[in-house]
Parts: sequence; C-alpha cells; structure tokens
Amino acid sequence: MSDFLSHELQTIARRLHDHDHEGLVMSGDEVGRLARHLSILANASQLLEGEVVRHRRDKVVRERLCGRALPPGGNVVEFRRPEA
Repeated sequence: MSDFLSHELQTIARRLHDHDHEGLVMSGDEVGRLARHLSILANASQLLEGEVVRHRRDKVVRERLCGRALPPGGNVVEFRRPEA
C-alpha cells in the first residue's frame, strides 16, 4: 500500500513540476479528477497510518505480556502455566 501511495504522489508531483515555470491550465473536469484522486490517496494514507499505529500498539501489548522485549521479528507469545 505504501508503495502505491508514494508512486501515485510522485507521479502527480512530476506531472505538476513539468509545468512549474510555464504554468498549467486545467479544465474543471481535470481539476475534479485530480481532487478525487488526491482524496482517495489521502484516505488510503489514513488507513495505512492507522495500521502502523495499531501494529505498534499491539507490539507494546505483546512485550508487556511477555514481560520483556521480543527478539527482532518475534511474533509468538509464550504463555506458561503458573507453577502450583
């Protein structure tokens, strides 16, 4: 997803940068399409940010459950029965 976002934003930036000094005239339809496209990218970006935050929060919870930091790439939580 992040590759899609960065690629699309770079494409838009390149297309607009080509007209940086010359100016760019866009029709109302072109502006509308650009606005819709940017809105879609902004929504996708928010979803991606939410996933990153959720992943970080889950990692903290896993570390607290284990009582220690997990090794890099560790995604298994070992639960042990309390000794009687």
